[in-house]
Amino acid sequence: MRVCVWLVAIGLTATPVGAQSLYVDKGEKAVQGYAGWSTGPSSTGAEFLGSVSLNGSVDVGLGIARYTYTSDEGSKSSFMEYAPLVRWFAVKQQSGAPVSLSINGQLFFDDYGTSDKGSYGKFGTTVYRDVKVTDGFSLQPYLGFAFVAESYTFGDGPAATAQYLTRDLGVHFTTAPTRPWIVRLTLEEQAFRRETYRAARITVIRRL
Repeated sequence: MRVCVWLVAIGLTATPVGAQSLYVDKGEKAVQGYAGWSTGPSSTGAEFLGSVSLNGSVDVGLGIARYTYTSDEGSKSSFMEYAPLVRWFAVKQQSGAPVSLSINGQLFFDDYGTSDKGSYGKFGTTVYRDVKVTDGFSLQPYLGFAFVAESYTFGDGPAATAQYLTRDLGVHFTTAPTRPWIVRLTLEEQAFRRETYRAARITVIRRL
């Protein structure tokens, strides 16, 4: 049961971290907040995130989520997850490049309300392409890959560790990205090992 729980924890947080710098020019600042819902083969969860773009290229923030796992026998358990993040846009489409490319890092700390402990890091890159549909509507499909390193301890037992790759595939649907306020709907799928999780999120972004 416990082993299953920490495996679920890894896959649930697909987290398109921050990403408001995708829409602002170099030197600008912006803030964003989102609420979302994630679901997978045996678990669901509510996700929340607040972040800030420091200079149009770097986003920092904190994600908080609560997930519920359902075992094969039907029993349920819940846990909290806290995830500080940073994202740097090394290439931006606004500067004339064909795509935007970010380098991402995020740490995750799981709280089971017991003596069990879990944490992991996710480090990777994401490629975006902005597509203007109308003057008031755009979309940004994206594809990301990341390396995950995890460590979990159950009770007084030794730490269990693992490393593997994940793939994030999704699309942002946004109101006009050049406006002071931006509303965004994100649909995302994350695959790792042999499991796939899907999420939907609503985000509000405000230029400062």
